[in-house]
Amino acid sequence: MSARVAMAVVVLAAGVFFAEQKQSFDGYEVHYSVFNPSFLRAEVAERYDVVRGRDKALINVSVTDGERSVSVPMRGSVKNLLGQSQALDFREVREGEAVYYLAMLTYQDRDTLRFEITADLPAYGPAVLKFQQTLYWETERRSAPAD
Repeated sequence: MSARVAMAVVVLAAGVFFAEQKQSFDGYEVHYSVFNPSFLRAEVAERYDVVRGRDKALINVSVTDGERSVSVPMRGSVKNLLGQSQALDFREVREGEAVYYLAMLTYQDRDTLRFEITADLPAYGPAVLKFQQTLYWETERRSAPAD
C-alpha cells in the first residue's frame, strides 16, 4: 500500500476510530476529529509532515457540501484550562476527490483543550466550531511487580 493511500485510509477511518464529530451549516457539513498520530507508520507520518509522539495530536477537518469535499480557508486555535493558547496551522491535503485539513498540536497528559476552528464556507461565511476534548498520553502496560 502506498504512503498516499495509507494516509487517505487513516484520515478517512479516523472518524470511525476516533469519535469523529460534525456540525452542519446551511447545507455544509464540517467533520472533525482529534487523535494521537503515533499509530501511523513512520513513512506515512514523514510524507505528510506529521510528528508522532505521546504529547502530539493531529486535528483532521473536512468540509462537504452534502455531495463532495469543498476547499475552504481554515484557521483555528486551542486553549488549555490555564488559558495557554496555541494557533492551529492547517495544511490542505488532497487525495483524489477528497480534501481535508490537518494541524498538529502539543498537549500534556489529561489536558482538557478548548478548540475554536473557523471554516470560511462559500455563500455562508465564517462557520465557527467550538468544542472541548480531553487528551491523554498513551502509557505502556506494565505487569504487576512480583511478590
